[in-house]
Amino acid sequence: MTRAVWFPAVAVATLLLAAASTARADDADARANADARSHYEMGVKLFEARENEQALIEFTKANEIKSRPAAVFMMAQAEYLLGRLKEARTHYQQYIDALPDGEFHELARDRIESINKRKSTFAINTVPDDVTISLSPEGKPGEPAVTGQAPNNFSIPPGRYRIDVTKPNFQGQTRIVEIDIAETKPLFFKLEPIPARLEIETTPNWATLYVNGNRARNPYHQNVAPGHVEIFAEASDYQPRTLEIDLAPGEHRSLTGENLLRLPYKDRSGRPEMLVASVVVGGLVGAGAIAAAIGSHFEDQGVSSLLFTTGGLAAGAIAGGLIATPLVPQYIPDNRALYILGGMWIGAAEGAEVGLVTKQIVTASRTGTTDPCGTPCRGPIGEQLRAGFIGSLPGLTIGLTASGLSGRFAPSYGRNALIQSAAMGGFFMGAITQLATKWKPYGNTWGRTVKPSMTDISDKASMINCSLNTTSTTPDTKYDCAIPEYSVLDLAPGALIGLNIGLTAGLLAAYLPDQSRSGPSAQRVLLVDLAIAAGAVAGGTFGCVATDGCLISNPSDSARAKAAWVSLGGALVGGVGGALLTRHLDDDRSDAPAAPSTMPIATIAPMRDAAGNTTPGIAALGFF
Repeated sequence: MTRAVWFPAVAVATLLLAAASTARADDADARANADARSHYEMGVKLFEARENEQALIEFTKANEIKSRPAAVFMMAQAEYLLGRLKEARTHYQQYIDALPDGEFHELARDRIESINKRKSTFAINTVPDDVTISLSPEGKPGEPAVTGQAPNNFSIPPGRYRIDVTKPNFQGQTRIVEIDIAETKPLFFKLEPIPARLEIETTPNWATLYVNGNRARNPYHQNVAPGHVEIFAEASDYQPRTLEIDLAPGEHRSLTGENLLRLPYKDRSGRPEMLVASVVVGGLVGAGAIAAAIGSHFEDQGVSSLLFTTGGLAAGAIAGGLIATPLVPQYIPDNRALYILGGMWIGAAEGAEVGLVTKQIVTASRTGTTDPCGTPCRGPIGEQLRAGFIGSLPGLTIGLTASGLSGRFAPSYGRNALIQSAAMGGFFMGAITQLATKWKPYGNTWGRTVKPSMTDISDKASMINCSLNTTSTTPDTKYDCAIPEYSVLDLAPGALIGLNIGLTAGLLAAYLPDQSRSGPSAQRVLLVDLAIAAGAVAGGTFGCVATDGCLISNPSDSARAKAAWVSLGGALVGGVGGALLTRHLDDDRSDAPAAPSTMPIATIAPMRDAAGNTTPGIAALGFF
């Protein structure tokens, strides 16, 4: 085929293909128009039948197939009737934009204005109920906030809002929310309650504390979840206590001060202590009886004296237990038992010291003596022990009788411990003070101790003075020898004075303070006593080490005095430190037995009884 023939043929073919393509496009467009019309007409029928939901579906399909202003307008109509105002407003506006002079443009404008006047809605639900809602328009400071109670629906103009949700005793919440025209937006708020504040202190203050079953620190000062709270406290020698309370959100409940959690004091029986004390006292009496029977020959017996005394101790302890078991009541309040025990040992100590001092006075006042000293000197240790034992028996009897008769006036357990602690401390402090002051109640010539019945003095002739013991009945020659030796029994005068000063101070401290409180706890008294004893021992040890001549067999008076002064200083430091460190152990139990407001021995001082009444003038002191 020539070029002249080929070009016309191609042109003809191209024209034929274009014509065929145009014909097909026209056919597809016609079918689309037909389908769109069909859905549109079906939508109109459904719309007229008030099937708006189905009508909207048909109008939407018609618009998707072939977008026409009529289909958009009918979509807006169906949406308006269905309450979908936001979508309806959009489609009305699209219709106006497409046909500004359309047949229904006036209706579309009216509908848009109507929709614009419609308010939006916040559907707010809350937990808990009855919360306060504040809806503040953002960016419009002059426009007032919409307020109300929720759960509720709040109709507002569309826009951006700050929503504040509050309720008394609950933690509030704030949100920034934007809402469109005629939109209904659900919102949910859950407010957490403001924590409650719970403060708990107990008496005694060492009680173990549980809050809602969990062990808690005592004292307890914490925030807790509001609601039901169960408190449990327990302590040795006290009855456990359970307390149930209900706390409102934000409530501050304080179980402190006058309202603190008090555990009732469990009044124990002091019978075990009484029986043990009877065994101890019986053993001491038995050992004292043996020592008194041996008498001036106590030191000559060597190991035999120790064995005899130990046997007397065991026999007396058994006898004391057997005698006391039927006599001690099956139940006796522990504070009364401690009171009687104090009367027993203080009476025995008083009697023993009086017996020792009396024996020493009689010995020191002898004239024309044939003692090896040539002047009155210390008698044998056995004779002094005998005098002390003889004096302890009436003292024990008097102390037991007096404390038994006045047992109904027994103060609280802690005050009892305070009285006896002061008496014991005074006993030792008096003896140490006698050393510190170098007080010699029997004169400076009282410098030798008699060692009786020594058979061999040949190697000691240059050290001792000896004279023949004409009272000896043994075939061997016996000598009474005077050795320059200091005896601890010489401290009996200072110990006796200190015992009475300490007892008086203890009684004043126990009965004169505010009787509406129980006073110091026995635990605190014991700890302070240990601190004083530790300070005294440490001070005495340091004083002896630092003092020349204190560690030899017979140190000088000056060496002893220096060590004693340091010991007293150590005791003072220990007492002050112990008192400061144990301040928290004071016992303020209002239900514990307090000291009575009247006692047989009177003094002039203001006093307060358990009811809080103050009595000026003559008030009672008490006695052991």
